[in-house]
Amino acid sequence: MHRRALAIIAILASLAVSLVVAASPAAAASTWYVSTTGSGTACTSSSPCGSFEAALGKAKPGDTVRVKAGSYGLQEIDRSVSWNAASANITFRPHSGSGTVTVGGIRSHVPSLTFTGFIDTGVMYFHPGADDNHAVGNTIDQAYVTGADDTLWQDNLIDPATNGPDAMQVKGLDGDNPVGVTIIGNVLGPQLLEGDSHTDCLQILGGDDIYVARNIFFPCADKSIQIRSGAGGTVGSVLIESNFISECAPRTTLCNGYHAVTVSAEGNDIRFVHNSINGSVGLSSGSVSGGEDDLHFYGNIAAEIPCTPHTDWNLIDGKTCGSNDINGRPNWVDPASTVQDLHLATGSKGIGVGSPHVPSIDIDGQAGCSGDLGADQTCGSSSSGVSKEMSEAIAWLHEVGITTEGPGAGAFGHLDTNTRAHTVTFLWRAYGRPAEPRAARPSDVIANQWYTPPVRWTIATGAVTGYPDGTFRPHDAISRGDFALILWRAAGSPSAPNVSLTDVSTNAYYYEAIRWANDVGVMNGFADGTFRPDDPIIRGHVALMLCRFSDEVSLPVGRCA
Repeated sequence: MHRRALAIIAILASLAVSLVVAASPAAAASTWYVSTTGSGTACTSSSPCGSFEAALGKAKPGDTVRVKAGSYGLQEIDRSVSWNAASANITFRPHSGSGTVTVGGIRSHVPSLTFTGFIDTGVMYFHPGADDNHAVGNTIDQAYVTGADDTLWQDNLIDPATNGPDAMQVKGLDGDNPVGVTIIGNVLGPQLLEGDSHTDCLQILGGDDIYVARNIFFPCADKSIQIRSGAGGTVGSVLIESNFISECAPRTTLCNGYHAVTVSAEGNDIRFVHNSINGSVGLSSGSVSGGEDDLHFYGNIAAEIPCTPHTDWNLIDGKTCGSNDINGRPNWVDPASTVQDLHLATGSKGIGVGSPHVPSIDIDGQAGCSGDLGADQTCGSSSSGVSKEMSEAIAWLHEVGITTEGPGAGAFGHLDTNTRAHTVTFLWRAYGRPAEPRAARPSDVIANQWYTPPVRWTIATGAVTGYPDGTFRPHDAISRGDFALILWRAAGSPSAPNVSLTDVSTNAYYYEAIRWANDVGVMNGFADGTFRPDDPIIRGHVALMLCRFSDEVSLPVGRCA
């Protein structure tokens, strides 16, 4: 399994093809309509359809289906379509200004659909065939993935109305295990403080390449997260990263669990990195001898963590395992069951502890700031080195949606180095977030990550190539010379007069780019006559360069005023 830190990234020094910034014209997208009183097949505003499935009789990839306010029953979407998961998604959303849309469940068997903004009082199912389905910004009673590949669950409230059912399950169906499931930025189970012994916030019973990040898991009645092969499925690789995970403690609250998390060590690649766990992690009875050798626990905070060959850099209120583990009890900001703010409070044990596994973005979007999330978090929030121009540039990036971190320099992490993933993501957003092409993914870029569309876009346009071993190395830092190169190519590789910089050879692959960047003022040299092309570029300088770049190139997001 490929480790994914929540950091943002740069471009290869060996770029050899000019950046293509204009995509081929696509067919105009259309909007279709669904209403509780609809019965026709025209699906227009004046003659709406009556169901989601009926709207698919008109919609094509890239279209939007507007659902008018009202209460709808179960929406079963299981019809033959002409597109596949390589197509742009059709988006279902409430009609703007018309009020709340409530559905009694959504069962999708169709690829490339997105559901956003609904209140689902039933179960949202992504069944086999529903590859590349997305659920974004919904309120959902229960969420199930049963065999669909490359699905995304983002920014949802997943909250069963009654005790008993699990909030979310990922599992196989008839031997078809889901591959590429991303669960990110959700809130799960805030009311499940009591119930029967099968009430978990998240059960992973089958699937491979599963990524769970930046979610808040409230104390469900049994376990917040359970990972084991079952229900006809087999669990492969799973990464649990930068989550708040609570525990429903037996005998103190009405629940049946004894751990916040249980894991069945079956010889599969399961990794917990940089999670704040207000409880313990335990091995389940399904574990096999030697299976714990493939369990990784790095940079977590927990009351108890299994000792494996890959347990280290954790803050543990109990027995430590690795040589860099720290023994101590964390001081949470507010661990109340109705709040779940598991940031480390000022003065807590574990603040300022560095490790090789620290990501640069945590659950609340603050970059590199000690005391936010995780025992190995380090701080990059100092206001030193922030000019008025840099502050304005960071605020602009935040305002136009190039970054979600900010608008302050500390929250943006201006002193952190920029990575390859960050760089392609910033550029992709500056160019209006073009549709993700179905180019081949490098082996270390999995489906549905925040940087997957930018990486595939830059590869498809020829701006970036991976390494000979088939990787992209998204978490590698980018140098000043390489960043100048990517901006120069994005600008069309314009010519520029010679420039005298003592450390930039005329034979260097980035020489022309640095000449241009220095000439137009996008990037300047230092007072000592150097450019320092091999130094890593920090995020604050990236913000400055992109702001200045917007004065040289017409960007869809506009100019940095």
